[in-house]
Parts: sequence; structure tokens; C-alpha cells
Amino acid sequence: MHPKPREEILTARLRLTRLSLHDAAAMFRAIEKNRTHLGAWLPWVDKTRKEADSRFNIELQHEAWELGSVYDFAFYTQDGSFLGRGGLHTIDWSVPCGEFGYWLTEKAQGQGYLSEAIAALETEFFNLGFERLEIRCDPRNTRSAKVAERLGYTLEGVLRRETRFQGTLRDTMVWAKLRS
Repeated sequence: MHPKPREEILTARLRLTRLSLHDAAAMFRAIEKNRTHLGAWLPWVDKTRKEADSRFNIELQHEAWELGSVYDFAFYTQDGSFLGRGGLHTIDWSVPCGEFGYWLTEKAQGQGYLSEAIAALETEFFNLGFERLEIRCDPRNTRSAKVAERLGYTLEGVLRRETRFQGTLRDTMVWAKLRS
């Protein structure tokens, strides 16, 4: 059995909660309003066409949480406004290490919410014994790279032509932070 993070994490401005089916409607509305913005970086956006798709994804995340392979959270302001989603994926318990994945609505960007959320999750996972945490992003996704920089992650390299997205090969920056 693997250690699990808390299901709710509070920061100065945010409430991060384990994804639940109650989040499906707000999450789908956010995807609908931000389809072009999110679709530039995330391949799953085109496959999320109705609220039932979001519900199905959340159900998969619940199974993954119990298995210890993905820990995903909904991001809300303290007053209850849905901002986005993120968590730890690609977990390797033999190290242990994992990769943060996340997204925010376009309206929520540029306000420090993502850095605040990832910093809180980082603390949670380092406290659970993780040795290495990663943030990976396309070099053209400068906002995501700035989050890694702001939080003190080290750019370890660029995997060239590492992934195919919308028919084009793309590079991936790999940022990492080690537990001190």
C-alpha cells in the first residue's frame, strides 16, 4: 500500500480537492469555455465533448488514486470558483518520483494560482517521501516553463521530437526538483 496525499489541501487563496464526480460539471464548463486555449497543449481536449466524458475521466482518476498511480485535484478559489485541475502522474514508486500535470482556465492565468497550487502539492508529496518531482512542457508553452522556474525546478534537458501532437513532432522540456 502506498501513502496517499490529503484529499483537501488549503493555501492562502486556494482549495485543492481530490477530484470527485461533483467536479464534473464545473470542469466540463471550463473545458468548453477554454477549448482553444487548452487544446493548443493538451491532446485530451478534443476527446472531451460532453459532461459524461469528464465524469468518465474522473471515475478513472478515482481508480488510479486507489492504486497510487495518479493523484489528481480540482483547483478552486476559497470562494468556490473552479480554476482548473492538476496533480501527480507517471508515478514510479521504486524511486519514488512523479510528474506534475495541470491546466488552468485562461481567465485564471497570470495571477499566481498555478504556482501556489503546485507549491502546495509539491510540499505534500515531498512530505510523503517522494525524492523527485518533475514538470514537463513544450518549450513553446512559456507559461508552464515559468511555473517550473518560479518554483525552483532545474531544467535538466529537452527531449527533442519526443511526442506527436496534432500530427506534429514536438519537443519536451524536463524540469525537476529533488527533495532536500
